[in-house]
Order: sequence, then C-alpha cells, then structure tokens
Amino acid sequence: MDNRTLIARIRGLLLDPDTAWQAVKSESDAIPDLLREVVFKLAAVPAAAHFLGWWVIAGFWGSMARAALFYALSIALVWAVSRIIGLLAAPFGAEEDESGCFKVAAYSLTPWFLAGALYLVPPLMILVPIAGMAGFFLLTRGLPAVLGVPAERAMSIAILVSIAMFLLFILIGRLTGGVVWPQRA
Repeated sequence: MDNRTLIARIRGLLLDPDTAWQAVKSESDAIPDLLREVVFKLAAVPAAAHFLGWWVIAGFWGSMARAALFYALSIALVWAVSRIIGLLAAPFGAEEDESGCFKVAAYSLTPWFLAGALYLVPPLMILVPIAGMAGFFLLTRGLPAVLGVPAERAMSIAILVSIAMFLLFILIGRLTGGVVWPQRA
C-alpha cells in the first residue's frame, strides 16, 4: 500500500467508515504487510511528534529515547489490541481470523495515531485521548464488518476492548515518561 492509498483509506475510515471497512475486509493482507504498510507509518506520527515536542524539555537524547520507546510501544499496542479483540470477539460469534483482528486493531487506532501529532506541543497532549472516541466508533463498525461479530454485540466488545486499551495507554504513558524523568522507587 503506497502513501496515497493509505491516506485514501484513512480518509475513508473517518468520513465513510462502513464502506472503508468493507474494503478492508476484502483485502487479503497478511500481518507483516499490515505492519510494514500501515502500522509502521502511522506509529511514526506520534513518535516523531514526541521527539520534536520534547526536544526542548528533555534534550536531544532524552527526546530520542522517549520517541523510540513510544514508537516500539505503539507497534506493540496494535498487536496487543488485536489479541484482545480475538479473545473477546470469539465467544460472541466472531470469525477466528488473526489477520482480521489485526486489521480492526490497526485501523481502529488510526485516530489516536493521527492525534499523536499534538505531542508536538506537550501541553496539548491532554487532547489526544479525545481521538479515542473516534477510534471507539471505528471499532464498533469494524468488528461486524471485518470479523462478523453480530452488530448488537459489537458495542459490548468495543467497551471491553476500550477499557483494555485505556489501561495500555496508561502503561505506555508511564513507560515513556520514565525515560525522560525516571520514577523514584
């Protein structure tokens, strides 16, 4: 997937999610392809913003360490969320599709990745969780479209996945904050 196609996909998810999810379902991307073509690119947005936004506060190397850790944890977050989706969706009649779970996780986190540009101005990073609301909406649409979860059960799964994501976001925040300002025991 080239950058233009990725931008068109993001635009579709944000403006016409039902159509975009149908396109996502029809693609036969393997997880390594999704990582390389989608997740690595999207995770670079908040990581680069972290680097630039924290450079003045933490210095070059502190900011670089924070950005590198944030990038790695963002990629791990997509994998963890895909596993959580798989575990929670299976009892609700979802198709057992590891690639589909990864697609739903990656594209549902897209608003959060994009809002990560707000890390350029550290005081604005408090607004990034608002993007989670758009991601929650995408998740409720993606679960039925990609994994075949019954629509009436998608909300329940999305709430449980969102709680898990919230806890993972807190963990990422604590870990990346500790790179610049180590926590005292």
